Amino acid sequence: MGQVRSRRGWVGRAALAPLAVALLLGCASGSKTGSTGSSTAAPAAAARPAPAAPAQITSLQVREAAPGVRLELQATAPLVWTQYRDSEGRLVLELPNSTTVAGVSDLGPEGGLLRSVSVRQVDSGERPLTRLVIATEGDTEHELSINGNALLLTLVPAGTDATAMAEASEPVPVAPIAAAPPAAVAPPSPVAPPP
Repeated sequence: MGQVRSRRGWVGRAALAPLAVALLLGCASGSKTGSTGSSTAAPAAAARPAPAAPAQITSLQVREAAPGVRLELQATAPLVWTQYRDSEGRLVLELPNSTTVAGVSDLGPEGGLLRSVSVRQVDSGERPLTRLVIATEGDTEHELSINGNALLLTLVPAGTDATAMAEASEPVPVAPIAAAPPAAVAPPSPVAPPP
């Protein structure tokens, strides 16, 4: 059985040989035709999809969310992020393909869990990047969530139980709108039995 397999392999290889030669000749002849190579570069560039327009961060707000604090970023499109802690223990959020509008700047709230928020624009690559560096008073735990075009960061002191973290990251409930009072209904009148 090993010999049959071997013969089949040679037969298959012999059938592929003309195809391999044609492929090599085609590649070799294609490289000699153009002196600048621009005829093949243009279609390749045209086939590549255009990058998406950067999301603009339109606002950055800090809100108290007992037992911690909530940082809210509003943007013109949904944001993606990378998060890490730097060597000083600060939380760093990197938001690729995003820019900030003129009014969005560093924050330095007085007192509380949040010490500062530094907003930096990095334009060193193909896409812009917004970097937030968040310094806190003491060790913290955090939770990030997205709500449409809003990115919500909840910070609580380290060691806070999961219930308190969930409560701090819950949106603030809005009071329901009172419904109109029901229309006055006349009391039912007695019906006389038929004779």
